[in-house]
Amino acid sequence: MVRLFLARLKALTGEWEALRPLVADCTAPARLVLLHARLEPRLRMAVNGTQSPQQLRIAIREPNHSINRLNTRWAGFLLAVELAPVNASIAGYNRYYVLATEYPLLPALSLTP
Repeated sequence: MVRLFLARLKALTGEWEALRPLVADCTAPARLVLLHARLEPRLRMAVNGTQSPQQLRIAIREPNHSINRLNTRWAGFLLAVELAPVNASIAGYNRYYVLATEYPLLPALSLTP
């Protein structure tokens, strides 16, 4: 979803520098250039560019709202996950780890005469 927002924002602005007056962080356009280069987002439909500061502000806020929704849902999911079995496995492993590393495994006994 971030790719879609990023591609749409690039299509709306045309140039990342057009965002400079709209964002508080002056390094944001440079970071968006790097993110765009890494993710290489592609739009399936053409988006008309705009000079409207209001439309650009909305386009900037959309990813933040989407990411905040994802983080809220993820936090709710994590609270619902039962971690007791996992924690018990970790505790058991940690309990015998020192013994397993300090004592070499005994060679298998041969039962043949």
